[in-house]
Amino acid sequence: MGMHWAEPAFTTPFLEIICGPQTDIVLAEKMYQIASGWGKEPTLVRKDIRGFITNRLMYAMFREGFNLVENGYATIEDVDRACRNDAGHWMTFCGMFRFMDLTGLMAYHHVIKELFPTLSNQTETPALIEAIAKQGGNGITNGRGFYQYTKEEATAWEKAFEEFSYDILALSKKYPIDPIEKRLKTK
Repeated sequence: MGMHWAEPAFTTPFLEIICGPQTDIVLAEKMYQIASGWGKEPTLVRKDIRGFITNRLMYAMFREGFNLVENGYATIEDVDRACRNDAGHWMTFCGMFRFMDLTGLMAYHHVIKELFPTLSNQTETPALIEAIAKQGGNGITNGRGFYQYTKEEATAWEKAFEEFSYDILALSKKYPIDPIEKRLKTK
């Protein structure tokens, strides 16, 4: 059994508990309960897979973001703004499957038929990140990434990210999924 923590681990309820090929599911479910007691909202990955759940979803989104930028459909800033102002709002509230339920599953079904075949399925490292990495860019760590940062800007972004993580955690606790489901079952 493995555990995948998000950074910074002290500001997020995220934790993936990963079952190996010989993991007893009863033991994994016990670990899920223990992690819940730590204030985490764990996800149980029932079969080990590279990247687990969150990284596989996130990197699929990254791949399409690179595709949009590298093919001239959007700038880095446009992609970041779209993620922040759309997916960033609903993803924190309910996740992708419940979002489709809340906003009309049939519409997604129709769009998926047309859109999925046009999404990037590139398997090579995107040229944009390759170029930055070859030049030693490491984001706010050294001020060179998709954006350029002075030491003051890097410090401000790091501090803002930590504060945001605490704020979004507090807001998400206002709308926990389990109590909503339990409240409905008791009516």
